[in-house]
Amino acid sequence: MTELMTQTTVQTPPRASTVIAPNQGKVFSFLGNTITCKFDSSDTQGWRFFENVGAGNISTPLHTHPWDEGFYILEGEMDLLIEDGIVHATPGYCINIRAGIRHGSQMRSPGVKFLSWVSNRGAEKFMEEWSQAMQEPSPSPELLAQIRQKHGIVTADAIAAGVN
Repeated sequence: MTELMTQTTVQTPPRASTVIAPNQGKVFSFLGNTITCKFDSSDTQGWRFFENVGAGNISTPLHTHPWDEGFYILEGEMDLLIEDGIVHATPGYCINIRAGIRHGSQMRSPGVKFLSWVSNRGAEKFMEEWSQAMQEPSPSPELLAQIRQKHGIVTADAIAAGVN
């Protein structure tokens, strides 16, 4: 019979591993959410992993981008519009959205907490640049459009107009 391990000390993992403790990671604000980057390009072979806390009734407009994006809902409720369907996501829902798929979200309760992951460095750079631009009192629409275009973000109005 296998004995259960009862030792409570934590050993340092091998160098090829990364351990991020609670309340650690790079923190920034993005579209009204507080996001903590748990694993970035130096920690993984492509994926980025984030902890997200929504401040209230926040929405993300319909858009597409050139990376996969996933969500795992921990607390609260949010609606995800994916193409022409709506997923009312509550704790335990796990959703993966493929690159190029039109989607958006709407927080349905205060303090929504979820994990998200993206499949390439472009997403991480987009979020950093967007967050930095939004620190300005009135970021110019031209600057925001340049950031979206640079990272392959296409919004619903551009999709409807047939503009990429």
